[in-house]
Amino acid sequence: MQRTLVPYKGPRPSLGALLLDDGTSLPLDSDYLLGRDPERAPEVAGGNARPAKVTSPDGSVSRRHLRVALEGWDVNLVDLGSVNGTQIQPPGDPNFYDIPPNEPVTIAPGTTVRIGVSRTMRYESHRN
Repeated sequence: MQRTLVPYKGPRPSLGALLLDDGTSLPLDSDYLLGRDPERAPEVAGGNARPAKVTSPDGSVSRRHLRVALEGWDVNLVDLGSVNGTQIQPPGDPNFYDIPPNEPVTIAPGTTVRIGVSRTMRYESHRN
């Protein structure tokens, strides 16, 4: 007997969470705007993203630093032209790579993200 998968239309479940290095967990059920002062960002004011305040003692996190945009089942990062940039470390890779500003980059579960110089977070999926 062969089973066919029937597509289910409904709200997408959370895609996991972003775990920040200070223990903060951001459930991936909406878009986020990360930065030193995310509350005043137009994306947050317009209701398109939730604010996530990320600061660093070295001041390397911009006011509007990084957008986390969910598209379908993908988690995309968009560096918002921050001064110190955003880097990703794919799972199992020892190196960090700069992501280009203002271009969405899809990340896989297990990816570590460096925000500015000293802050990091990790994408944890519920499915792994």
